[in-house]
Amino acid sequence: MSFELIADVRDLKRLMRVLGKIPGAMEKAVSRAINATLKGVRAEAVRMLRRDYRYKASDIRDMLRIASSTPSLLEGRVYGAGGYGIPMIK
Repeated sequence: MSFELIADVRDLKRLMRVLGKIPGAMEKAVSRAINATLKGVRAEAVRMLRRDYRYKASDIRDMLRIASSTPSLLEGRVYGAGGYGIPMIK
C-alpha cells in the first residue's frame, strides 16, 4: 500500500505561528491530529483484516482498542484487546 501526501509548508508555518500565540493550542491541535490518525489506522486495519478473514467489521473493530492522546500526553496507540478473540461461530 502506498499514498502520496502533498502539503504547502507555508500554510503549516503560518498555522504554527498562530497556534503558538494561544496558550495550549498547539498541544491541543497535535493531540486531536493524533487521535484522528489513530481512528484512520484502526479503520485501515479493519479493512486489511476483512480482506483476509470473513469476520464482520464490527467484530474486528471491537477487538481493536484506541489509547487516545491528550494535550498533556502527546502519544496514542491502536492495539488488539486481549481475551478469547473473535468466535468462529456466532
